[in-house]
Amino acid sequence: MFSKQLSLLFCIAVVAYSPNGSSGPSGVIEDSTLKCNWIARDKDFVKDRFFFLDSLYKRAFIRTYCPESPSDIAVPKIRADNFQVWKTALSRAVKPSDSTEMEQYCYVKNSPRDIIYKKLDPGAYYVDWSEGWIWFDTLSVYETDIIGIFMETENSTLIPAKGDTTLLDSLVRGKFSILKSLWLLKDETRSVDTTGNSFKLMWKNVYRIPRCYSGMRIEVCSITGRGDTIPFYKGTRISAILGLTDEYGIPIDDPGIFDYANGLLFVPPFDCSDNGLYPFLNPALGEVNIQRDLYKLNPANPQFEKKPVGFVVRGCCDD
Repeated sequence: MFSKQLSLLFCIAVVAYSPNGSSGPSGVIEDSTLKCNWIARDKDFVKDRFFFLDSLYKRAFIRTYCPESPSDIAVPKIRADNFQVWKTALSRAVKPSDSTEMEQYCYVKNSPRDIIYKKLDPGAYYVDWSEGWIWFDTLSVYETDIIGIFMETENSTLIPAKGDTTLLDSLVRGKFSILKSLWLLKDETRSVDTTGNSFKLMWKNVYRIPRCYSGMRIEVCSITGRGDTIPFYKGTRISAILGLTDEYGIPIDDPGIFDYANGLLFVPPFDCSDNGLYPFLNPALGEVNIQRDLYKLNPANPQFEKKPVGFVVRGCCDD
């Protein structure tokens, strides 16, 4: 699915598969040799790492990978030769050694005057130029960071240019340049806002998993009011409902879903709607299990962490 083979998670119990392992009545593998030392919750999706670069790219992506496979939405390719990513830098850390390095810093007119941005090296992120998404794979991203971009596509009618790097003031007396504008991709996520790009375009279907290099078995378990974990809904494995395993719990052999090298799991779209990439809104999970608040609340909102956990994940490796 992806050039860098991503993956996601969803309140899943991941169990490294052993040919000699047996499956008890609940479907959980019973094998004393397995080392089960990893647990995750449905709200533990990877945050502030994966973003679509436009809502049209998001819709096209969902339609490309959803089960119904309808006609694709045509989207223009991003121009790699004119793509820039800028991230806020701490003033005390900004000490350019020469004029060339100084050009990597700027102020932006549509941001507070005292905020300094640094132009990121392309090695700090990965962009899929055709599908229109970015992954900050090597960059540390914090809640307080602000990230802005300049982007042009091959069809400005469908997706106009984002940001404007026109210099309003050049380097003078040691001051940094002032750019006209940057398109805000990520704001300070300490905000509870749910209308900005940070919330709408951030992927919420990527989870970290153990780097098990042998085969894996994956279970998605719902949590009952009494705290019991149930890996089935009406006789069907929840992991199969999500498109992660077959009916016997064996993982789908797709490096676009299970990225063992990077320790990531990708939950594929369950349908072609705008909600398709929100795994726990899948109606096949049953009304009682659907986690609407999981995708309505900004993760920075204190209420997000207080939200009851709907699914739990256990990870086991035999290597």
